[in-house]
Amino acid sequence: MVSLLRFFQLYDDLKEKQELLLNEYRVVPLFEDINAYLVATFEQQQKHTFFYTDTVEVLRAYPEIQLKHQKYIEWQLYQINLMLAFNSSRGALIPLNSKIQNHLAWQIRSITEMWLNIKKVEFNSDVNIHHFLYDIWGIICPFFTDMGLREYQQINIHCTN
Repeated sequence: MVSLLRFFQLYDDLKEKQELLLNEYRVVPLFEDINAYLVATFEQQQKHTFFYTDTVEVLRAYPEIQLKHQKYIEWQLYQINLMLAFNSSRGALIPLNSKIQNHLAWQIRSITEMWLNIKKVEFNSDVNIHHFLYDIWGIICPFFTDMGLREYQQINIHCTN
């Protein structure tokens, strides 16, 4: 059994690694960088499956972690919003009003964080990086401009737009 202190340290380490990943890609969040962030996120989730498949139980059992996680979610949404705004301003995504942009950021964050859990609930054992990327990019694809679609295709992922 993992001690409570060790469990808190595990959560803090996990959150710190995710923050570092998000900070690395947001400097110039071109699609290639976003994809690299998503790949690294998937790999991180594979290492800490327990948290991503049992998030609700963990947060319910540990209110201290719940408070930290809520702040992390707010920070994460802010970073994703910056990424969307940057890609709209450079012409890779269509212009987004703030309501749509906030909702799109929420969708990206939600599917990224809950993807493993959804696969578990579906009893889907085909958990692989290609499906993860396809599902997340699929949320963003409808907002691509022609330039964005060309850039996306250069990173060798297929999107139905």
